[in-house]
Amino acid sequence: MVRDHWIMWRGSHFRIGGSGISFAAARRLVRPPILRLAVPRLAIYPVLVTLAFALNDYAASNVSLEALPRPLVVAAVATIAVQLVLSAILRDRDRAAYLTLMIQFALFGLAVVSLILAIWLLAAVVVAFRRRRGLRLIPWLRATRVLNAVAILMLVQVVATSWLNGALIFGRSTWSVPRGQAASDAPDVYLIMLDGYPRADTLATSYDYDNQPWLSSMERLGFSVATRSHSNYDVTVLTLASMFNGAQIPTLIPSPPDSRAAQFRALTRIINQGTDLQRFRHAGYEIVSVPSEYFEGTVVDADRNLDTGELSSFEMQLLQTGAMTTAFGDLEKTWLPNEHRQRIFREFDTLLGLASERGRGPKIVFSHFLAPHMPISFNADGSAAKGLSCFPRRCNLFTYGDGYGSEVIGPLRDQITWLNGKVEETVRAIQDRSATPPVIVIFSDHGTRFWSDNRPEMFHSLLLAATPGHPGLFPDDASPVNLLSRLLNAYTTIQVPLSSEEDYWLDTREVERKGLLGPLRAVTSEDQLEG
Repeated sequence: MVRDHWIMWRGSHFRIGGSGISFAAARRLVRPPILRLAVPRLAIYPVLVTLAFALNDYAASNVSLEALPRPLVVAAVATIAVQLVLSAILRDRDRAAYLTLMIQFALFGLAVVSLILAIWLLAAVVVAFRRRRGLRLIPWLRATRVLNAVAILMLVQVVATSWLNGALIFGRSTWSVPRGQAASDAPDVYLIMLDGYPRADTLATSYDYDNQPWLSSMERLGFSVATRSHSNYDVTVLTLASMFNGAQIPTLIPSPPDSRAAQFRALTRIINQGTDLQRFRHAGYEIVSVPSEYFEGTVVDADRNLDTGELSSFEMQLLQTGAMTTAFGDLEKTWLPNEHRQRIFREFDTLLGLASERGRGPKIVFSHFLAPHMPISFNADGSAAKGLSCFPRRCNLFTYGDGYGSEVIGPLRDQITWLNGKVEETVRAIQDRSATPPVIVIFSDHGTRFWSDNRPEMFHSLLLAATPGHPGLFPDDASPVNLLSRLLNAYTTIQVPLSSEEDYWLDTREVERKGLLGPLRAVTSEDQLEG
């Protein structure tokens, strides 16, 4: 009877009462399969780590969820490709995955973690040789399963944290405004925003550049120039949020969220839910967006979002994460500026295509050109400019040139010279191709912001408009906050009250630390004197 109850090990088997039962079978008896957590055998942890890091960078950024899918897919595919190549070289999937993970952490700027992984591998090799087992007997399968489990937990944690912080939201809103019936003679409206384009007096005094010949040429095309135009804000998203809603930011967001990312996303929502955009749609207009790479200012909630497909600013940011610039700096130095240049060329081409359309009814087109804003990308003849010497290792593509003095001023003048010619050429073509004389407003969201101690310069922005049938629609001191409201009042039956046109100043040097909305304050006469 005693023999029937004793249990003893024999290699990988139990022996119970004289009959043999495998260890795996005994474990199934103790813990049924349905209760076990199955950790994948295949080494999936490198791609999971990539997804977690990309999502974490997104959650800390200022962009909406529309910016995430493409870089997420590309990063995952690149990780899998590296892992497959290493698997072919090493002839072992587990070792290839481990080496891929070490490379990942090094590129992400987490050299310490990569070093720890290397030390663990070295220790395992030493132990294997001391025990005379060889490298093949290192417990790679156990390591794969452990790292798979850790990576799954990491990704779940990042997704949960991003969701709880409100990051997993689309910029596209939930409002649905039926498109009304437009008047038969309703003109197309083109809003061409030249980011950071300074007013003529600023160009004359601060850049020694006479812009009057170009402005006179535009006047001959039917444009009125607002010689005292000013922006209401010195930051793009603030200007756009107020302009598309016809109201000032303190009215639109009286109780701003605390975090910088949440503030940006709140602004993205009201940009896409713009009251004046809804009014144009109610008046029968199709809303068309031709965005720049600056995703925070993109109108994604349009009937047509004609993104030309080059890299977004978020994707460029990912490519400069950690040690990637050190590893791929030479590639970034040519590829990223070229992506910016190609986007601007293709945006102009897109406008020409829109002007040639027939039979779709009137449209309001918002086209955002990230020029003459940094980077310096065009010489006066349109060829590729050299750019800042610090890029990409010590500055990013959009770093302002206020610390470089004459290195930037001359190239900026050349960029404006090319831009003026390209804008005039495009405007002539739009007017020639349009069935009805179009409304065209060319404006900027703020000044160049090159000098942090020259506060007035930040608000000296560009505004000129061709408004057929309504000459002088914009006053000489016009600002963006009432841009759409004035157009609605002139070209539709919808009449809206105008907003006050005061300016609000934000110290852009403090955005990373304090956000956009907390330190925002109205500009006073004392502020102007300080500037």
